[in-house]
Amino acid sequence: MSKNKKNAEILAEELSIYNRQRQETEQEIFIQAENELSHIKDRDKKKIIVLHNDNWHQGVIGIVASKLSERHNKAFILFAKDAGQVYKGSCRSVKNINITEMLALCSDILIKYGGHERAAGLSAEYENIAKLDIRLNDYADTNNIEIEKEKSHDIECEIDSDMSRMTCETVREFDMLEPFGNGNPVPLFAILNCKIINIVSIGDNKHIRVEFARGRQLFEAVYFGMEAEALRFYKYDYVDIACNIGINEFMNKEKVQYIIRDMRLNENCAKYHAAQKQNYFDFIENTGNYKFNKNDIPDKDDFKSVYIFLLSIFDKDVLYEVLYDLNKLQSEYLNHLNNSRSNMSHFKFRIILDIFAEMKIIYLEHDFENIIKIKINKTNDKTDLNDSTLYNKLKLLDF
Repeated sequence: MSKNKKNAEILAEELSIYNRQRQETEQEIFIQAENELSHIKDRDKKKIIVLHNDNWHQGVIGIVASKLSERHNKAFILFAKDAGQVYKGSCRSVKNINITEMLALCSDILIKYGGHERAAGLSAEYENIAKLDIRLNDYADTNNIEIEKEKSHDIECEIDSDMSRMTCETVREFDMLEPFGNGNPVPLFAILNCKIINIVSIGDNKHIRVEFARGRQLFEAVYFGMEAEALRFYKYDYVDIACNIGINEFMNKEKVQYIIRDMRLNENCAKYHAAQKQNYFDFIENTGNYKFNKNDIPDKDDFKSVYIFLLSIFDKDVLYEVLYDLNKLQSEYLNHLNNSRSNMSHFKFRIILDIFAEMKIIYLEHDFENIIKIKINKTNDKTDLNDSTLYNKLKLLDF
């Protein structure tokens, strides 16, 4: 609002400094809260988690509670010390847990509280914080309150195949629906069957930008608060996204911005993955129920390219004992080939690894979804695939 440009720049820089400090404080509290959560023995049974710390900043505990609730799908109450023995708290809840209704039943041990179904502020004396935890969780158990295991979203509508019709002018019409809040959420849309083309970390690796292809159309979306390493989807996956839609202004140019709220594997992709997994275990366990086509059978070039790829990822003669997502590894292999259209099915990729393990080329433990242990063995001996029982079993398949 300043009429003086230089003064405005000074004020903007001050705000930027305060915002960075706020982000750092928020991240510190989040890490500390996660650490405290890890030490709660019955945390998996609890539907409401209550945490407190004398050194937490009252101004950001609400944001942290929101992030924790989103990550763990539970209600969270975080308390920060105010004065004397009084603690101020902030709560963020989930579907089926009306937090203000439950706090009302505990009003005798609270100094004050207020809010709505999904968010609340409260204050309590120190000795009542543990009592509050017990009473809230006892109430949830006694009344058989269940939290939805899978997140569900109230979608306004699906954005059809002609995405060009979603313009900045259309997005501005959403303003007529304001104000948005608990009873009137920001409109949420679905975009189905989107192929992930690229995933880029932004904002000091705190967020990601995802590039998609949908038919012949290309578009991108941002996923705030999602780190690339935490995303369970990879390049070349087909996904459905739930998103809000806004307007991004940069260098005096406007464009429609899609803001991801959640993602899932597209139904066809999920069915394909489930069928590949079933085929794999049917084949390994000799049930005779497996259904393959010729593209599921690896050739010598497949073995060669996968081995060269493994050498680019893992050092020889080093045992890796950290869980490694096999879908991610396969996505990185396709990147290595620079070929998203490779005929490398989930079954084929895993059976190649199994044959390598059988031939003592590598040491491997996996459960189809994750590598549990892997080591590239040092060996100078040439190997003959015909010595592999698995490989010979594959060759006997009748198509």
